[in-house]
Amino acid sequence: MELSNQYYYGISPKFAFESNQDFSAKQFTPGITINLGAKAWNNSGTLSKLNIFDYPFAVLRLITGTDRRFTPYGSTLPIVAIVFDYVVPSSDSVRSKLAGNLNPYPRIKFETGFRTFITRIKKENIFFSANYRFYQELNAPAEIKKEELDTHSYFVMALQSTSGFYVSYANGKLPFDAKGDEIYSIGFSYKFD
Repeated sequence: MELSNQYYYGISPKFAFESNQDFSAKQFTPGITINLGAKAWNNSGTLSKLNIFDYPFAVLRLITGTDRRFTPYGSTLPIVAIVFDYVVPSSDSVRSKLAGNLNPYPRIKFETGFRTFITRIKKENIFFSANYRFYQELNAPAEIKKEELDTHSYFVMALQSTSGFYVSYANGKLPFDAKGDEIYSIGFSYKFD
């Protein structure tokens, strides 16, 4: 039995709440999300070979003996989400001071990410994951553009084990962040069933 390539798309409404860590800045973001993706279950097929994001991990799997040959996984092709938001600020002192109001505004968000298997160490499976997000406010007031608060980008990558141990690196800024940060993390996560 051989599985065929799968392509998918989805369009769905969304309603979200965004805030900074102390909840002094808050906004609602109703909108529409478009999701796009493809999965190639035949790792010797063309679509799998086009997954260049998995090439470094295919090399690691070959070196560690996890795979017997160089095999980019088509099941780990990055997924994409394009989000059209109508941002409704409820409190944001920085925006209020710069723009002089808290009027709603349109925003586009682009997000992509993927997760792939790297190797097995004893009983632990090790995975790599990455996620990139880009936010663009449309028709932003000049004061917001001048302070470079109309665009935000954020990248995070992590090594994760099946037992929950992880090491991660993040760079960039999300909405409500005045400047970008670099964050290194080591931790443990547990999922309750």
